[in-house]
Amino acid sequence: MGEEPEITKMRLRPIFTALPLLLALDGITASAAPEDHSAPVIREEQQVNIDGVDETWRLQWDHKPHPRCTPASDEGWATCPCNPFTFGEAGPLNLIRLHNGVEYERLKLTGYFTEDNDDTSGTEAILQKHAIVPKDFEKEDSVSEAEIARRPSVRLMHFHDYDHDGHATEFMLPVINLVCGHELAIAVGISVSNPHLHVFGSAETPNTPLKLEPKEWAALAQGKTQVVAYPCGDHGLETEIDLGLQASKRGISVKQLHYSCLPDGKRGKLLTDEELSKLQQPPE
Repeated sequence: MGEEPEITKMRLRPIFTALPLLLALDGITASAAPEDHSAPVIREEQQVNIDGVDETWRLQWDHKPHPRCTPASDEGWATCPCNPFTFGEAGPLNLIRLHNGVEYERLKLTGYFTEDNDDTSGTEAILQKHAIVPKDFEKEDSVSEAEIARRPSVRLMHFHDYDHDGHATEFMLPVINLVCGHELAIAVGISVSNPHLHVFGSAETPNTPLKLEPKEWAALAQGKTQVVAYPCGDHGLETEIDLGLQASKRGISVKQLHYSCLPDGKRGKLLTDEELSKLQQPPE
C-alpha cells in the first residue's frame, strides 16, 4: 500500500492528543464538589399555624457549625457543663420565619447562649444534635463519633403556650448550664402582645430574657403555679427554693419562695423576707 496521505494524519492527530484531557474532565465531573463551609446550614424546620396561616420556622446556622461536647472535642461530653448540649454543635444561630418559602423575619439567637447567667453577649450558640443513650455512659471513653452521627437529630422546637395567651407559638431552648443538674433555658416565639419573633421576658422585666429551668417552663405550660427549683440540701442549700409562677395579660410573673429545711431534710415553713435575711447573715 502507498504512504498514508498527510491530510489523514493531521485529522487523526488532534483526536488522540485530546483524549487524556477528555478523560481528565470526565474525572472532575464524577467527583463530588468541595463542601462550602461558609454556606448557611438548616438545623431544623417546623410548620406553625399562625391565625390560620401556615408558616415555616427554621433554626439556621450562619455557616457550617463545629462540634461541641462530643468525644472528639475536649470539653468532656459526660461532664456537667455539657449537660444541655451533649453531642452538640455550635456557631452563629438564627430563627427564621418564612411564608410560602420566603423569609420575612429573622431573630439572631447567638447572644443568648452565654457562660455567665447575667451576660447576654454570647459569641456562639450551642445546640444538642444527637441524643444520649444509657450505653454511652457505660463506655464513656470509647463512644464512637460515627455511631453518634448515625442517630437522628434531636428535635428542638416543641411548641407550647407558656404565656397562656391561647396560642402555642413559643418553644424553649437551653442556653446555659448553671450548676450540675440545673440548666437554664429561654422561650422564643411570638405572642398576642408581641407578634414578632422575640425572646420572652417577665412581666416585671419584659426586655430582659427570662431564664428558667426546663422543668419550670414545663410547669408553666401545664398551668402549675409553684414548682421546686432547689430542694433542701441541693448543692448545700439550707433552704428549699420554690418558684411561684403566674401567666396573665401582663406577662409571666416569677417569684422566689424560700422554705426552711427540717432536720430530716424535708421542707418546713415559708420564710418571711426578715427570717430569710437573718438566716443568710454570716455568724458574728
